[in-house]
Amino acid sequence: MFNEENRENRTAYILFLTAAMLAFVILLWSGNLRFEARTESLVDGPSPVNFSEGWTLTQEGVETGIISMPHKSGAAPNVPVTMSKKLPDTGFDDYAICFHTAFSSVEVRVGDRLLYRYNSDGMRPSGKATPNHWNMVQIPPDCAGQTIAVTLRSPYRVSSGVLSPIWLGAPLKLTSYLLRQYIPQMMVCGVFMILGLAIFVSSFYLRSLLEDVCTVRCLGIFVVLASLWMVNEVEFPGFIWDFGYTMTMARYILSMICPLPYLFYLMHRFPREYQPALRRLSYMFSANFFILNILHLTNVVDFMETAWVTHTCYAVMFLALLLIIVKRFRRERPLDAYFKLECAGMALMAVSLGAEIVLYYQMDYMRNGNYLRSGLFGYIACLFAALLMDTRHKREETARIGRELQDSRLRLMISQIQPHFIYNTLSSIRTLIKLDPDRAYNLVYDFSKYLRANIDSIGQGGMIPFAQELEHIRNYCNIEKVRFGDKLALVYEIGPDGFEVPPLTVQPLVENAIKHGIRGKNGDGTVKVSTLEDEHSYMVEVLDDGAGFDPAAGVPKTSAGLENIRLRLQEIAGACLEINSIPGKGTRAIVRIPKQG
Repeated sequence: MFNEENRENRTAYILFLTAAMLAFVILLWSGNLRFEARTESLVDGPSPVNFSEGWTLTQEGVETGIISMPHKSGAAPNVPVTMSKKLPDTGFDDYAICFHTAFSSVEVRVGDRLLYRYNSDGMRPSGKATPNHWNMVQIPPDCAGQTIAVTLRSPYRVSSGVLSPIWLGAPLKLTSYLLRQYIPQMMVCGVFMILGLAIFVSSFYLRSLLEDVCTVRCLGIFVVLASLWMVNEVEFPGFIWDFGYTMTMARYILSMICPLPYLFYLMHRFPREYQPALRRLSYMFSANFFILNILHLTNVVDFMETAWVTHTCYAVMFLALLLIIVKRFRRERPLDAYFKLECAGMALMAVSLGAEIVLYYQMDYMRNGNYLRSGLFGYIACLFAALLMDTRHKREETARIGRELQDSRLRLMISQIQPHFIYNTLSSIRTLIKLDPDRAYNLVYDFSKYLRANIDSIGQGGMIPFAQELEHIRNYCNIEKVRFGDKLALVYEIGPDGFEVPPLTVQPLVENAIKHGIRGKNGDGTVKVSTLEDEHSYMVEVLDDGAGFDPAAGVPKTSAGLENIRLRLQEIAGACLEINSIPGKGTRAIVRIPKQG
């Protein structure tokens, strides 16, 4: 998630997100305690009691017995189910009964007197589902001791005849009681919302630190959408938050689109060979979303009747992810801790989502969303633990690579200053002092600068301007030109030069071209150094028309530190070295350095 240069910043990033979540929880918790205290002190009336025992159940005009809630009668769709019971004499003028209904219309009567009706037939723009609802029925004082009848009707088999517990008490105390049940769930949803927004927004401000911005943004969008889905799973009382139809629509729509950002996240996280399967899963959920919405809006079938299609899509997705994970475990050895912990989190999410689907068909509204929240929390906790473990591992890896780079610089410097090269150069200087003092003077200057550049490279851990490396190349070539004379021709075609390279990465390529290409050739030879660029990278090319070699036989073992050069190019600049050769015709070495930003 974070690039190599900023791995250690992840701990601070995680601490910031944790602090933001904790602050949000503390504020909500303190506000909830204050609300409860004020409610208890201001309201006079009976405290909520469970009024679910001893109700008489009637179906299709026939009494079927005495029941206690919760209860599922197994009634057919659109068949009314009535439960009745004698009201107690509470001694208070202001009291009510409160109960939850699932996709059902409601009528409450005392004798022939209609006290309450809930039916959304004339209010919903599409579909036939009456939204889930908390019903607060005010009981007039003169109804004490009379029989109250509650009639429910649902158009769906899964929710028909589902009877929930009933509470009796003062309306505001009932409200306070329900809030105490649901505010903690809303707090958890709020925490996930803040976390998702923080992850998403931080991807814009931390672009320079992040290795793959799209991965972080997709994860943030997934957490935000999942938290919105969980908010809609909380059966908040409609007399406080009256968005029943909107929340029902949002619940189904979010369940359809939530997997998409998560699949996009996995596309960025998993190797390329698994991306076609993940893309097909995203096409499946996209098709599911568009088809079911069209069917709902045209009133062919509504979301409640097609929920099983979305649930089947989830089953297919988790089965496919299970197969991908098993395949990765078999093929990739060793597997890093990050992937193992992420797999554990995915397993938790799959189990929790399966439990939510079971609760959906059981119409267990009091526990709706609990497993989903727990699964998402477990998944994010696994990701954070993996990030912390990966930070420690990368820190150790960075230290190891740093030591290797330092050793490689030392080995390369030693390989460049061989005793025979020093001896030959000093012999040339000695000869020129008598024959051509001016050339001897220039040779001493070039030789001293050559030695200085090699020694300085030991302490240089980063990049240097290409112009500085080019000067080092010229100093070396000037020395070799004295030895080879007219046999060696040097050509410089320098185009773009405003970029940087790791020190001692191009000069050894020129040295190899002269030592193995030109010296091994009968007759004169030319070494050309040129620079080019394209949309994504700068290129430094070293071309000779020397002896060449057979690529199938490998690079000559006497070549100056090519593996060290490759290592340093990759680790310092993310660059690469390409070498092509034809025996008898020459060799081309190309260094590709990616452009920044």
